[in-house]
Amino acid sequence: MFRLGLVSFGGNNALLMTRMVVDEHRWLSPAEMDEALAVATLGPGGNSSNLAYEVGRRLGGVAAGLTAYASMAIPGILLALTVGELILAQASRPMIAGALNGAEAAVVAMMVAIGYRLGQRSLQHRLDWVVALVLFWVVGPMQGSILVIMPVAVALGYLVRSCGWMA
Repeated sequence: MFRLGLVSFGGNNALLMTRMVVDEHRWLSPAEMDEALAVATLGPGGNSSNLAYEVGRRLGGVAAGLTAYASMAIPGILLALTVGELILAQASRPMIAGALNGAEAAVVAMMVAIGYRLGQRSLQHRLDWVVALVLFWVVGPMQGSILVIMPVAVALGYLVRSCGWMA
């Protein structure tokens, strides 16, 4: 996690972490990693650090989770503070402003890739896709609060499955 912590500042790192945890080391199955990502997303704070905690906790308990969280968060915090100060000092330069625009595009692309990968495995039924698209619209264009949307989505998922609407 420390290695990822060194490169994680500035964007969501779930895709890189998935490659490391699932593909390289095979510590978790793809389904377990998707579940860990879903749990990490529900918590406050950065998804990458939350995901590191959840992976560590699943592999070695709370102490391992806290160690993984610190290994992910501390290097990124230090690098972000350092790079942030350097960039802010030069932000009015056109080349720096252009680089920041490119970095924003890269972060959006990573988030879309993570959503696509998670959706492929998690959204198995038409109703799952309908719920996901409606919630995307409510949170995105409608600017609805994720604090309201997430409990509604969890309750809806529970009700749909418990009522047997989807096998």
